[in-house]
Amino acid sequence: MKLFNYELEAFTTFLYDLKLVDRQSRMRTRLTHLLAEKIKQFESEYNLLLEAYVEKDADGEFVQVELEEGKTGYQLTDPAAFQRATQELGEEAAIIEENEERMPMLLVVRDAVLNCGLAFEGAEAVQYERWCTVLEAIQAPSPAADV
Repeated sequence: MKLFNYELEAFTTFLYDLKLVDRQSRMRTRLTHLLAEKIKQFESEYNLLLEAYVEKDADGEFVQVELEEGKTGYQLTDPAAFQRATQELGEEAAIIEENEERMPMLLVVRDAVLNCGLAFEGAEAVQYERWCTVLEAIQAPSPAADV
């Protein structure tokens, strides 16, 4: 199963919000744990980018700046390079390997999402279509031919 790093949180939230029971719920929980590991890795790599691109004060702390509407952010040493680096990181593939051990989990979650019976509209419908596309790419292995 292949998602992009920038999709991980939204997909995980979507799965968490599905009302599932029994085996479907257990398989969803297993998948969300795997996705959480990918999110943790993504956040770690994002923090490395912050370390590389945010100006630091004399104490080594990130320099903060005032933004719009009372929000704060960080002073970047090279905003364009940081933008490129974070975009590249977000667009990297986060792959959940479709191996023998994980295939039952992936197939159960795929079927639960594809047949969830929920109505979507607007942005949610577009996002649901994306999740279906990702999950439809998971194919059950064909049975080995008898020789």
